[in-house]
Amino acid sequence: MMGTQLADSLGRLQARIYWLHDAEKFDELTHTASKIYQLLGHPESLSNRVGSFISEAYRISDDAQIARFSGDSEKELKYYSEVQLQLAEVVKLLNLPIEIAEYQVQWWMLSRHKKIIAALNYILKQHKNSKLSVLGKVKLTYYSFQIGLGHNQRKLAKCEKYAIRYWDLLLQSKEAAYPYIG
Repeated sequence: MMGTQLADSLGRLQARIYWLHDAEKFDELTHTASKIYQLLGHPESLSNRVGSFISEAYRISDDAQIARFSGDSEKELKYYSEVQLQLAEVVKLLNLPIEIAEYQVQWWMLSRHKKIIAALNYILKQHKNSKLSVLGKVKLTYYSFQIGLGHNQRKLAKCEKYAIRYWDLLLQSKEAAYPYIG
C-alpha cells in the first residue's frame, strides 16, 4: 500500500539529508540532494547544481540559527535572505514558481522559532499548485510536519516513514515538477 520503489528511495534520501545537515557533511548532502533530482528524471549536471544550491542553503541556515541564538535578529534575517537566494536558484533550475523558495525559507525559519501553525501554513502554500485535492495537500503538509518531528526527535525510522508517505502521495499527482526543494 505505502508506495512505490521510487517513493521509498526518495523518502530515504530526503531523511538522510536531515542527518547529513546535522553532521555538517555538506558535500554528502549535495550528493544526496542531487540523487533525488536524478531519480525524478533530471539530468545529472542540473541535479548536481540543484544539490549544491540546496546544500549551501542548509549551511547558511545554520548561520541564521547561530545569529538567532546570539540575539541578532537582523543578522538572522540577512542570512535567511541569502538562503532564499540559494533556493531561488533551485526553483529557477527546476522551473518551479519562484514563491516556492520564499515558502521554504519561511517554514524553515518559523519551525526553528517554534511557530508551528505558521510554518504549516507555508508548507501548505508550497504545495498549493499541486494537482492533488485539498485533502491531499493537507496530507503532504502533515507528512512534512511528521518528517520534521521525527528529525527533531532523532528518530530516523519515523522520519523515513513519513518521507516515504510524502513522496508516495506527491508522486501520485504526476506533476511536471514537484515542489520539493530540500
